[in-house]
Amino acid sequence: MRRNTTMMGLVYFGLAAVFIYFAILNVNNQSWNFWTFLFAGFAALDILIGLRFLRAGKQSGSGS
Repeated sequence: MRRNTTMMGLVYFGLAAVFIYFAILNVNNQSWNFWTFLFAGFAALDILIGLRFLRAGKQSGSGS
């Protein structure tokens, strides 16, 4: 089953938003620590993967 690349890109952006939210909560509660950097790193990776999916959808034309 083939997935829509635009939808997958948006899912990864949503995951990035969740990780950014967790990082902000962690900074407010415990300051900067290992978990904050880990959440920020996962958010950065999710944003990069989401951008790749959106570019792939644009190149294919129809988004799938």
